[in-house]
Amino acid sequence: MKKISRMLSLMITAFIVITAASAPLYAADTTEVQLGATTTSVSMEKGTSRTLKTSLTGKVTWTSSKTSVATVSASGKVTAKNLGTTVITAKNSSKSQQFKVTVTSKNLIKNGDASQGLKYWVDKQGVWETRTEYDNTVFAYDSYFFMPRGFKGKDGAKTRIYQDLSIKGYQGRKATLSAYNRTWTDGHKDVSIIRVDFYDTSGTIVGSAVKTAPHNAAWTKISASNKIPANAVKARVSLYSIYHQGSESDSYFDQITLVVS
Repeated sequence: MKKISRMLSLMITAFIVITAASAPLYAADTTEVQLGATTTSVSMEKGTSRTLKTSLTGKVTWTSSKTSVATVSASGKVTAKNLGTTVITAKNSSKSQQFKVTVTSKNLIKNGDASQGLKYWVDKQGVWETRTEYDNTVFAYDSYFFMPRGFKGKDGAKTRIYQDLSIKGYQGRKATLSAYNRTWTDGHKDVSIIRVDFYDTSGTIVGSAVKTAPHNAAWTKISASNKIPANAVKARVSLYSIYHQGSESDSYFDQITLVVS
């Protein structure tokens, strides 16, 4: 049985999340974005549209530095055309505001939200599962999350699930792997890692991107990026949990995405 202090803390965290209008900690992108000092960039999936709002008054003109990447209408509606980055500028007679727009691919990962159980993921040790709640840990978004339930062993024991993906046509572009993670510490110091490896035709790893999650009782977004090598033909995305102490390894993952820009 887990320590009472950890259970109490988890119950308090879950209560806060549930009572806050039952709002998920992970929020999907909105269709409108307000330009301002704290909001200067956004990522958009190719083929989607979003409207930018500006605080500038009077007659405002909108321009895109790379219309091949994204166009912008007279009302500030941005349409993502192709992968890449462009700068959207809003300008009146005396001032201007700029906004960086990065156009990405769709999420290449299948079942990144755990809604289909472990479908598309490989779990060779047979310890991973998906849950809506566990030990008063609630999901980050859309009801389910991944976890290695009951996994333990010697100090440093490691488990993972992984998914292989085609990256045909994306060589030379930037790949970004992201996930929401909770890694309880409570003195146990278990470790959560997200990793993407790029393989050539011989099965050799020719590039990687890795991120170790901070110990945090709250869901925290983590990301790792790298350029896809020209000779890469496959990507393998892995979620790792490394056990150090306690009744089990405390690693939780949700909303796994791999996009290319």
